[in-house]
Amino acid sequence: MRRKGIAGKAADQGLAEAQFQLGRLYEAGQGVPTNVDESIQWYQKAAAQGYTNAQHALELIHQEQQKTAAEAVAAAERARRASAEARAREEFERGLKYVSGDGVEFNLGEAAKWFRQAADHGNAEAALNLGLLYVDEQGLALDFAEAAKWFRQAADQGNADAQYNLAILYVTGRGVEKDYAQAVYWARRAAEQGHASAQYNLAVLYVSGQGVKVDLNEAAKWFRKAAEQGNQAAQSNLGVFYIHGKGVPQDYNEAYKWFARAADQGNATAQFNLGVMYAKGQGVGTNLAKAFMWSSLAADQGDPEAAVNRDNLTMEMTPKQIADAIKEASGFVPHPEASTNAAPKTAARDIAPGDSGSNTAPPIR
Repeated sequence: MRRKGIAGKAADQGLAEAQFQLGRLYEAGQGVPTNVDESIQWYQKAAAQGYTNAQHALELIHQEQQKTAAEAVAAAERARRASAEARAREEFERGLKYVSGDGVEFNLGEAAKWFRQAADHGNAEAALNLGLLYVDEQGLALDFAEAAKWFRQAADQGNADAQYNLAILYVTGRGVEKDYAQAVYWARRAAEQGHASAQYNLAVLYVSGQGVKVDLNEAAKWFRKAAEQGNQAAQSNLGVFYIHGKGVPQDYNEAYKWFARAADQGNATAQFNLGVMYAKGQGVGTNLAKAFMWSSLAADQGDPEAAVNRDNLTMEMTPKQIADAIKEASGFVPHPEASTNAAPKTAARDIAPGDSGSNTAPPIR
């Protein structure tokens, strides 16, 4: 390979500066084809003579080579992880098909097999759904300890639904030793990710003082976060807080707002309280027909106090008012608010505090 003119001749004669300059030409590809190996050879010759610029150039090339090698290793690791994640995702999706019967025969045993395989390969959703299969009476044989194991695996990976469910197991002592402090820890982790049901349950723990000191201000904060996402139990409880001035300033208008949102979703406690507010004219103008309607709706859901209130109201109402209120109540259709939480992708239902099978802890009244 030809060297460039005078610099090449001087380099051959052993002049360090010429050797350095020739190395630069090969490194930059100026007048000669780019050849890093050739440039290194000339830098080394100059460096051996104590030429500091050549020594520095060699160090820079070495650093660049190390950086390139590290980037290649990192790229290979990213590719490996992406491949593993794609494989685990495919296994998880295959498990879902056996849950839904999509293109295959419904088979929870097969679903569990694929969920387990995907979970072992690091898929948090698969671990969550496998745990759910162990707590659903329509799923696999009930095994809360096994459910706790898989919930914990997904929870450790940051899955909010798993954190929520693990908190519930610690509240109820199913599959794990009852531990309210752990319940608070996991409920908080899910709540901080915006999980509305976890936010509600964390507020309940602050009200009851289980695993944490009673703090109605904190309770109100978490009820509000859940309520703003459409959680009807949180909306109802936030209304109660505004009625009594717990954790928030007393404000009947705010109480009415939150009771109305929860009642419109079909929450019986909120319907009862909304009926009381219409009867007393608190936060809203007095309207006995509305009071009757909401009391009637709560009574239809089994609230005995609401039934008493409804019957008492008839003594102050005209027959037409009663007939109109009954007609309005009979035409009532709940309007659930959309939640920002994505539901777990499985046919297995979520679990909740206590043994009621509902998705929230008992409301505060």
